[in-house]
Amino acid sequence: MGSESHPYAVKPTATIVAAAIGADFRLFSADYEFACKAGTAGMQNVKAMVDSGFIEYGMAIGADTSQGAPGDVLEYTASAGGTAFILGKKDVIAEINDTVSVTSDTPDFWRREGGQPYPSHGERFTGEPAYFRHLTSAAKMMMEKLTQRPRTTTMWCSTSRTGSSRRGPRRCWALRSRSSGRGGCSRR
Repeated sequence: MGSESHPYAVKPTATIVAAAIGADFRLFSADYEFACKAGTAGMQNVKAMVDSGFIEYGMAIGADTSQGAPGDVLEYTASAGGTAFILGKKDVIAEINDTVSVTSDTPDFWRREGGQPYPSHGERFTGEPAYFRHLTSAAKMMMEKLTQRPRTTTMWCSTSRTGSSRRGPRRCWALRSRSSGRGGCSRR
């Protein structure tokens, strides 16, 4: 269970989900906390467990709710949502070809334990050193790993930005063919 907005400081969210779906007592579960990639980290771990044969099927969940202070850029650009994936080797409807992760100690936003009700937002760090550096690096690494180029890729999706960037939030890009004379990308 990956989130940066777990409801409790100590009680694991994964155990609440397990109880809600009636999961067996013999269960590996873990909470992941990592801004913007906790659900992805959980999915990578479940995939590794399935690929190694340690488990037959596993569920990875990512869920968050906005925690921005009233008037903060996070208040109107972040929202609430979640997704759950069942990963396994049999009867699959989609395949994960590969994954890549990048990690740094970038002071994007943070909240100290205790009396601070909302995260502090390091606005000047959110664009270039945070979002764009990580996204661009990960995209380049993934394309190198899969021996792909932008012109051979039809679509890619990423996490949305906080909106402090002048370019505004984007989620998915449909890459247009260069052979058609219309290179670049369009927002969806």
